[in-house]
Amino acid sequence: MTVANVNRFYSSHFSDAFPREIKTGVYGATFYQGNTPLYLRMELLTKENQESWTWYKLYSSIFSVNVSHLISIQLGDSKNTGFSEQDLVIFKTLTKGKDKEQLETMRHVFESMHRFSFPEMYTEPESTHSLPLANEQRYITYATTNREFSIQTAYEKTDQTQSLENYIDAYKDLLITVGSDFTQENSFSNRGFCRSPYRTLLEEFGGLSMVVLGFNAKVSQTFFPAKSLMGVRPLYAMQSIIKKSLLQGEGVVLLPKNECQENADGSITHTRKNRYYDSVYQTVDIKRVEMSPSNNGEYQNWINISALCRIYFDKLDCHPKTFSEDYRHPAIGCLIA
Repeated sequence: MTVANVNRFYSSHFSDAFPREIKTGVYGATFYQGNTPLYLRMELLTKENQESWTWYKLYSSIFSVNVSHLISIQLGDSKNTGFSEQDLVIFKTLTKGKDKEQLETMRHVFESMHRFSFPEMYTEPESTHSLPLANEQRYITYATTNREFSIQTAYEKTDQTQSLENYIDAYKDLLITVGSDFTQENSFSNRGFCRSPYRTLLEEFGGLSMVVLGFNAKVSQTFFPAKSLMGVRPLYAMQSIIKKSLLQGEGVVLLPKNECQENADGSITHTRKNRYYDSVYQTVDIKRVEMSPSNNGEYQNWINISALCRIYFDKLDCHPKTFSEDYRHPAIGCLIA
C-alpha cells in the first residue's frame, strides 16, 4: 500500500469517527478497533423505545446473575437449582479453557454487573425519583457490531424462557451501554456503565469504556456546545480507567473530607477508616486520588468534555509511528489527506 493510499485509509477512519445526526434524536459515528468497524450510537429515550431498553437492562441483569450462579456450579460451590441442560452446555462451551482463578474473577464481575451496573442505567425518558424537569433529554449511548441495530427488533426476539441462548440471540450485537442525561444546560451525566455480559463472558471487545465516554462527549461538543462538563459516579474499576486516561487538571472527584488522607508526595488516599456522615466535601484532582477498592459508585466525578474528546481521538487505532511525522494530523497523531 502506498503512503497516499494509507493516508486516505486513516483519513477515512478519522472522518468516520466524527458524530453526525443520523435521524431526529439519534447520533452516530463509526469507530475502528483494528480493522473492525464498531458503530457508536446515542439514542434519545422515548415512550416508544423505553420498554425495549428497560427489558434489556432487566434481562442483562438476569443473564449476569445466572452466569454467576453457573460459575458457582462449575466451581462446586453450589448445586444446579433449575438450569436447563442446554444452558449448561452453552455455558461450558463459552468458558472452555478457563481455570478456577479466572472463573472466580468473572463471578465477581458478573455479580457487580447484577448489583450495581445495570440497575443504575437510565432507561426512562423522565426521572422517576424527583419532579420532572422541563425538556428532559435522556439517551442510551452504546456500541454495536451491527450498523442497523434496533433495540425494538432485539426486544421482539426475546421470550419468557430467560435462557442464555435466547439472550445471546437477541443481544449479541450490543457491546457496551450507558445511560446519558443531557437535561442540564452546562453539563451532562452518565449512569450505569455496562459491558455486554455475553461479550464479557467471551472476553471480547474490551477497552471501549473511554471510547463511549469520548463519543458522547464529542456529541455534546458538536451538538450541545453550551455544555463543558460530564458527570459520572464510577465503580472502582471504571474509576481506575478514568484516572489512567486523564491528565492533571482534567477532572475532579468530590470526596468527604474525613475520608481523605493526604500523603507526603501530595497524593490523596481515599480511606473508609472514618466512616461516618460528613456533609463537608472537597474537590480533588482525579489524578491525585487513590480510591478505595470498596468504592461502589458513590462519588461524583466531573470531567472536562474537551479532555474526553481528546481521549476519544487518541483511541483511534492509527499506528502513527510507522510513518513520517509529516503525515500526522496534529490533533490525533493520525494520517490525513
